[in-house]
Amino acid sequence: MNWEQDALDAVGKAPALLRGMVRKRVEAYVTSLGRDRVTLADVEEARRRARPPARASSPHNGSSGSGSSDEYGGLAPEEIEKIVAETKTAVVSESRFYEVKVCGGAFGCPRTLYDVGAMAKKIVERIEASGLPDVVASRVKGPILRHHKFSVAISGCPNSCSQPQIHDFGLQGRARVGVTESPCIECMACVQVCREGSVTVEDAQVEIDRSLCINCGDCAVVCPTETLVQEEIGYSVLMGGKLGRHPQLAREIIEFADEETVLRSLDVAIDIFCRRRQGEERVADSVTRIGVEQIRSEISRVASY
Repeated sequence: MNWEQDALDAVGKAPALLRGMVRKRVEAYVTSLGRDRVTLADVEEARRRARPPARASSPHNGSSGSGSSDEYGGLAPEEIEKIVAETKTAVVSESRFYEVKVCGGAFGCPRTLYDVGAMAKKIVERIEASGLPDVVASRVKGPILRHHKFSVAISGCPNSCSQPQIHDFGLQGRARVGVTESPCIECMACVQVCREGSVTVEDAQVEIDRSLCINCGDCAVVCPTETLVQEEIGYSVLMGGKLGRHPQLAREIIEFADEETVLRSLDVAIDIFCRRRQGEERVADSVTRIGVEQIRSEISRVASY
């Protein structure tokens, strides 16, 4: 989909969190017309269609009925409030023995790179099938406190709103971006959105410094010409985070994993939690003792069976 510059500038007025959603909405409208070029008129028409019916002016609600959604890229204030309210984090498991926490990707956050809710369901099923609840029930004499539980946090993007860095097992959504043959128009949107400074544009040639890139996919989301595209969605697998009196951030076990590798990694983390701890070790302590390289090796061995 090709964008004219003034159309791109108009969408750029939307809040960063919502910009991708606004672009998709406009592109869907243009596609429905059988075209592949977005004009400012298209943005304005998509905005008009997205705007809720005008409300009568009221001295109580302060509304003029003029549709102030213009400054939010076509989204009405009510829509933005709804998204903010729903893009929260939540614990989706009700077990006494483990905790699975999800980010706003499970509630419609536009930044999520994959179906967080579906992944959470698969992880809960895997934990239940592993026998972990029985292990915790037999291990703990007395009330089961938070540090007795196996904790998982799932994040749909690198923003990590569910805080996977401080849980026994964590996931972060990642998007591997590629450069296509589609001509760059030097709008510089990719450069502006990249917080890591990994994208450069010179003479309409786009380059990505992979040593700086964190695979968030933001540059591809804002690219109007599809010069940059998200080629592959994956997951960073983290293990061994905790708070408490001796806090420790989780270690990155795998930088870019597919779903099958995620579930194999979860099996190894469960095995460490259930059967390989020494004394009162937390998973974080066990990961430190066993070592990241050994854990990676074990995940690879599981794949060969």
